Amino acid sequence: MEATRPEGGLANLGSRRRDLANQIALAGRVLVSSTLADPGKGTIKARLRRAEAELDAAVDDVAAFRKARRVPVWRRLTDRFARSPLVSVVLPTYNRARAVPEAIASLGWQSFRRWELIVIDDGGDDDTAAAVAPFLRDPRVRFFRQAHAGQSAARNRGLREARGDIVAFLDSDNLYFPGFLGAAAAAFRDDPALALGYGILATRDHLITGTELLFQDFDRAALLDANYIDLNTLVCRKAAIDQAGKFDESLEALEDWDLLLRLTASVDARPLPVLACYYRSLDQIRVSETIPMGPPTALIRRKLASQAAERG
Repeated sequence: MEATRPEGGLANLGSRRRDLANQIALAGRVLVSSTLADPGKGTIKARLRRAEAELDAAVDDVAAFRKARRVPVWRRLTDRFARSPLVSVVLPTYNRARAVPEAIASLGWQSFRRWELIVIDDGGDDDTAAAVAPFLRDPRVRFFRQAHAGQSAARNRGLREARGDIVAFLDSDNLYFPGFLGAAAAAFRDDPALALGYGILATRDHLITGTELLFQDFDRAALLDANYIDLNTLVCRKAAIDQAGKFDESLEALEDWDLLLRLTASVDARPLPVLACYYRSLDQIRVSETIPMGPPTALIRRKLASQAAERG
């Protein structure tokens, strides 16, 4: 699948892309802590929507940003027909019965309606099934259980069950912003050659100084050095994953970085200046906190070296 640059919209940003990223970063210095993390600002659903509006107002390059974030009314109306792509969201979970209902609810808050959610319980021993059960009244939500095999295997199971042409990923303790899937679906609908894109991550937990909104232009060299695209912000054509290969189940961690490196070996990812995911750390069972990063990092670098040697 070959990448082409879109004729309009974000392609016209040119040198303004860096300036747009800087404006987003500046807004993020206060937006996450003052709006998203403050229960006094209303329900989490209300805070997500308020954050979208606040960032919209903070960015000077209004035309480009609003075009990426907002889905016009006529497009929302056509979502119920086959004119919009079906977006399959894969949500693996393991012993997060208390957190997963809010993650699932954030799909219901989407302005875009042509989505399906595939929840994979990776062999947990809590009451996740009971926590998910009320959401199964929505036929767009499907639930599967499997013996514990790790998050890569759970995501691969979700990919096998996915019916949509576009896929996205959400961890069970994180939340989607209400406008994310609509903006992403519009980008893929408007550019049939688009293979993958990524939005803005709102976070208070990443050790990056200066901003709480993580977003930058695509840079393959930087990605080779370290991953800066969070999986929760990624949207991708399922065909691109089928071609590049699914998650490497031999990796206990950093499988998202490995997948992104394979996906972008021949095609650039497109940055979408839309709030995608609110990253939350609600417990101590995150892979990033329980698995040493040294061994998977070394394995991925050996894979890169082997690929480079094969190319000569």
